[in-house]
Amino acid sequence: MRPQLCEPDRPTDPARSTEPAWSVLFSDGIERRSGDGIPRFTFRVPTKNVFERLLATDVYSAAIAFVRGEFDVEGDLAAAIRFKGWQPHSGLRKHLIGAIARCAAALQSGFQSRAQAARHIRFHYDRSNEFYRLFLDPRMVYSCAYFHSPDTTLEDAQVAKLNHICRKLDLRPADRFLDVGCGWGALIEHAAAQYGAEATGCTLSRAQYTYATTRLDGRARVLECDYRDLAACYDKIASVGMFEHVGRRHAPQYFRKMADLLAPDGLFLNHAIARPQGVRDDAASLFLRRYIFPGGQFIHLYETIRAAEDAGFE
Repeated sequence: MRPQLCEPDRPTDPARSTEPAWSVLFSDGIERRSGDGIPRFTFRVPTKNVFERLLATDVYSAAIAFVRGEFDVEGDLAAAIRFKGWQPHSGLRKHLIGAIARCAAALQSGFQSRAQAARHIRFHYDRSNEFYRLFLDPRMVYSCAYFHSPDTTLEDAQVAKLNHICRKLDLRPADRFLDVGCGWGALIEHAAAQYGAEATGCTLSRAQYTYATTRLDGRARVLECDYRDLAACYDKIASVGMFEHVGRRHAPQYFRKMADLLAPDGLFLNHAIARPQGVRDDAASLFLRRYIFPGGQFIHLYETIRAAEDAGFE
């Protein structure tokens, strides 16, 4: 997910604050349009009353309604999410949802046991490998991708991402390489096959572990374990899209563990979504915490850097 989708606050840039052209299509076939030009997105809703409730409700409730199939969006989904985030709604409800979000963050910021961590990860990633095949590339690479041009395929964009990570780490033959939260094993497979690394990955997802064990065929190895239980020494470590599950309070412990696992003069790449400075827990973050990254948080960039420096990283 992209940060601008997670925090749909009204932008301050006047060029971006102009409401896009959009439309709403009701189940009886009647269409309503707003703005000039071709609509960038269309809300498909049963009735006018449902649409009015959608506009008036908070982002959290709207997201739940979307997941439940109470309405659909055609076209530019990112623009539709930003549009919804800009809509005015009850100040009282906004403050109430914000308070609930902050309370949820406080309740989840305590110690996260290994059993809790495993439960949270399996909630997200054990939906079934068949489900993830519906929208991932053939290698089952998760998180972002690098599109060098608009016509780049998802498969090529993901290979570009894998190479970008390996080049950043200056990965060389016989390097002991660890991928923390390795997903379905694409990065460790690529690191071993294309760069000659001795690649190891770890995951708490049983579905991912089963899939990766089958596909790797001895070129790399995957462990079903918590990163806190690792004890080996690695020349290079990557953590891609896993740090979101760690949370603010656990960030210092996480970076200390990475430092302990890393060989002297080794390299560590930490890839994660960061929250913009000044953004507080709100309806959007409550939805993310409950349904996308259970048990985790998006933290500010300066908090990440401070925790890394305190652990000895330069």
